[in-house]
Amino acid sequence: AFIVVSWWAFAKAQERPAWGVAAGVAAIAAYFVKAAAVFFVGAIGLTALVAIALPGAAGNGAGDRAGDRRRAAGLWTLAGLAVAGLVALALFVGPQWSEYRFYNWQMSVTRKPSYDAQSLLNRLSWFPVLHDVLSRMWIVVALGLAAFVTRALDWFRRPPAEQLLVLWIGVGVLELLLHDVGNERRFVFLIPAFTALGALAIAGDRAIVPAWLDPLRAWQRLLFVPLALYAAYVVAGSLVRLAFLYDVRPAVRGGAALAVAASATAWVFRRRLVTAARRPWTPAAAVVVVAILGAGGLGQFVQFAAGRTYLNLEASRELGRRLPPGTLVHGKLANGLALENRIRPIFIGRQFGNYDDRLARNDVAWLLTYVAPRTGYEGPVILDVLAAYPEHRTVWTFDVAETTSGRDRAALIAKGPPAGPLTQAP
Repeated sequence: AFIVVSWWAFAKAQERPAWGVAAGVAAIAAYFVKAAAVFFVGAIGLTALVAIALPGAAGNGAGDRAGDRRRAAGLWTLAGLAVAGLVALALFVGPQWSEYRFYNWQMSVTRKPSYDAQSLLNRLSWFPVLHDVLSRMWIVVALGLAAFVTRALDWFRRPPAEQLLVLWIGVGVLELLLHDVGNERRFVFLIPAFTALGALAIAGDRAIVPAWLDPLRAWQRLLFVPLALYAAYVVAGSLVRLAFLYDVRPAVRGGAALAVAASATAWVFRRRLVTAARRPWTPAAAVVVVAILGAGGLGQFVQFAAGRTYLNLEASRELGRRLPPGTLVHGKLANGLALENRIRPIFIGRQFGNYDDRLARNDVAWLLTYVAPRTGYEGPVILDVLAAYPEHRTVWTFDVAETTSGRDRAALIAKGPPAGPLTQAP
């Protein structure tokens, strides 16, 4: 939400430059709400710097009023970033340096998947096929990527607000590919950006393909080919995966094959396609697309409403009634259920977090873990803790919503005394 506010304020700043302060402050706020939003701080900072250095790059002379407003908007935006950054440094980062470093470096960077070539290639190929989000908004993704590719090729000639949209997608996706594509929640920030670009693509006074696209200049070809091919793979992969849900390999291969076939067909018929794509969308065509999207969104909402549960919410509240505020509870599931209560979860990850002292935390009397689909479903590390406390006993079992089976259960376990002197806390 703060990213959306920041982009909106940056767009407003092109007419009233002082709005740039709000854009910068909202970008910093986004980062302190969710560390993954750091990409947007870089994106808006770069766009502001370009506006200051090249105010006339969008098609007007550097000395005209529009250019002056762009430069002023860039300066105000950098001022907002600087002021908000200094305030955050003084109030949050400095006083809480150890916690800040733990979350923003150890938890957000070093514990993530490896950064070797094979891991990067895996994330590159898995990006469109692991999760539902791109499939559920497939038309928006296709339109948004078409608008993204064409605007990336003439990025310097676009208005600053569109420049920031392009970096929102480009830098944001790059962060995901470098960092982690395994969690669907990380894709949420793409939704408003694809929506905005998709809206630009079907605006009645614009064509998807600008007049200069054919023929491409040499540098544009170098940029266009990989962008277009990967965009085609994202569009194809997010569609093909519907036939291979939860089976990554055939979805990757099928998506790649469809992308290659579609790209080859587009190359053969490129002149006809370019001619057709240069025609502006008519209002009627735009209304049809929006109606299809609206019907699809309504159908998905009905599907969600029919299948939703409040099991995790109810379990979290019951935990608050069973355990007093401040109670230490071991386990990753404790983090997930620390919502409607005041328990203090002690996270355990593989070689991460409280891993080293997981067998010696005798001050932690309680543990939360799944018992169905199986004990320790959230990860085998929790089984080490259970083994270290052989007298543990289950105090309460309850239903939760984790998988699609509808038969997931978790347990609150009293750990009991440790197995022996080797597990005693120092």
